[in-house]
Amino acid sequence: MADVDASSNLCQICNSTPPKYTCPRCSISYCSMNCYKSTSHLNCSEEFYKKWVEDEMKSQTNDPAEKKKMTEILKRIHEQEDPFDNAEDLLNIDDLREELDSDDDEDVPDLADRIENVDLDDANELWEVLTDSERQEFEALLRNGEEQQLLPNWRPWWSLKNTEKQLIKEIDRNEKKREVEKCPRLLDITYIPAVEKSSPTVPFNLVNLLSSYVLVVLHYDGDHQNSVKEAVSMFLQLCDNIADNRVFDNEESAVDAVTEKASDLQLFNNDEENVIIDHLKQIIQGPSKEEQNFYMLSAVSDLHHLLTKAKRELSSGKQKRNNPLFFKKFGTQIDEQYMNRSKKCIPLYLKKIEYYFTWIHKYSQRMLELNFLQ
Repeated sequence: MADVDASSNLCQICNSTPPKYTCPRCSISYCSMNCYKSTSHLNCSEEFYKKWVEDEMKSQTNDPAEKKKMTEILKRIHEQEDPFDNAEDLLNIDDLREELDSDDDEDVPDLADRIENVDLDDANELWEVLTDSERQEFEALLRNGEEQQLLPNWRPWWSLKNTEKQLIKEIDRNEKKREVEKCPRLLDITYIPAVEKSSPTVPFNLVNLLSSYVLVVLHYDGDHQNSVKEAVSMFLQLCDNIADNRVFDNEESAVDAVTEKASDLQLFNNDEENVIIDHLKQIIQGPSKEEQNFYMLSAVSDLHHLLTKAKRELSSGKQKRNNPLFFKKFGTQIDEQYMNRSKKCIPLYLKKIEYYFTWIHKYSQRMLELNFLQ
């Protein structure tokens, strides 16, 4: 019995020395690199090196130096040479990974310490404190489409359906506020009599405006008011009715004009047009029959707030981003053509949106006659 116990405490390859390590692939205990690379364990050790190097290459695809290093190691494995110069230091897999990561993470404080005094709403500032490996991990998430797994589950405010009889209650004008927290604050403007002589094309033009608005809000997951210039630039590139005063004579062309431009801007695929139609239906039909126009009024109001913010920023020359490194790499590109023109045109855009707001108040039922709502 004593001999059996003694043998169990010896290297399982040479059976002569107490083991120091465990093979991460087959879990056999061994005492040295010579035993690990011995003939009896050769298949396992070579397969382990090969698999590990291949995995490392996949995780280092954006780093040419690391990729070259891994390729050289893999080549040496294939040629049955010693794949590592300092093999004794690589017996423990944790030591191996730590050595490869040391270039990126050496003397780098913990992430929690690095972001302690960082404005988490400033993407550029946050990007600056990340290490190269952390940036590569973030980019890999975007490439693999896995970023949505990390984001909170956002629902458009117009997807909320009212379960009560009345969504909006009459309140004092001086204390006007949102009854529904997630809906934008409604405009408080003077009635525009000109809507009483409105063109029959107004519903189609509104479809063009609302389709553009929906795409912008969805693109920013409802955070468009914190990316004012980018969101306005995107909206003006999508909405021909506002940016170019184009008049539409049917709802199909009004939606197609937006989806075609969205496709050109790579915001979504052509086969996702039905998604936009579904959102339009929700906005036009409103939260309830009693308050059918509420979501349309909210959408037009939200757009008015966005353009008003842009007007202030453009007038003051305010630059929100001192270091646009993150936005150059990931942000929506601002079309300077539209933004330069907007400095003069935004007041006209706002007037037109106010006209639509008044029209919706008086004639919202006409929107229910659109073909895609039948």
